[in-house]
Amino acid sequence: AQPERPAFALAFALNEILDICPPALLLNCTSSPCDQLNLGSSCKVLSVSTLSCDRPYASSTESFFPLHNSDHNPAYTLFTSGSTGTPKGITITYSNLLSYLSNISTLVSLSPLDRCTHFFDSSFDLAYHDILFTLLSGATLVIPTPQESLHPAYFVQRHSITCWFSVPSYISIIKRLASSTTIDLSSLRLSIFCGEALTTSDALFFKSLASSS
Repeated sequence: AQPERPAFALAFALNEILDICPPALLLNCTSSPCDQLNLGSSCKVLSVSTLSCDRPYASSTESFFPLHNSDHNPAYTLFTSGSTGTPKGITITYSNLLSYLSNISTLVSLSPLDRCTHFFDSSFDLAYHDILFTLLSGATLVIPTPQESLHPAYFVQRHSITCWFSVPSYISIIKRLASSTTIDLSSLRLSIFCGEALTTSDALFFKSLASSS
């Protein structure tokens, strides 16, 4: 979910999802309690802020989910925002993920030397492309700060980004910045856009800044 949404709107949307898909474990990434959520008595709540890499939460004998060795098991369920009605959930299986990652790797090649952008919100489906594809290839996923997201060209230069992935709207942000400062995206070797129409003029403009891409 998107924590920047108003608390009442977020709780309403989450409760509709919880009614459809009751969880066994809820990870709370905020400082707010979960008392507005309709959690079942069997649901465990874990605050991300209390996690420690040195101390695993679950013991070796404790398990939240029964494990079944099948590619058709659900990997995760992705819900729509619910802005136009009740949130709709789509279950993604392990075989779905394997098929996607296998096919995308034949089109796009990443290596452990690559440093990739991560402009998508974690509740958006394309965020999973970023996370899983970089894990699969050993590349580095660089997460921008909110301020860096407003200055994507600066983000690329500061972190020596080699692979760009975003919606074309980000080109408009760069265009506004280019009118007042020099922009160099020469570290990029690969640029991918999706989700919106990419105009020829925008593509040529971006290519002029990322000549090696």
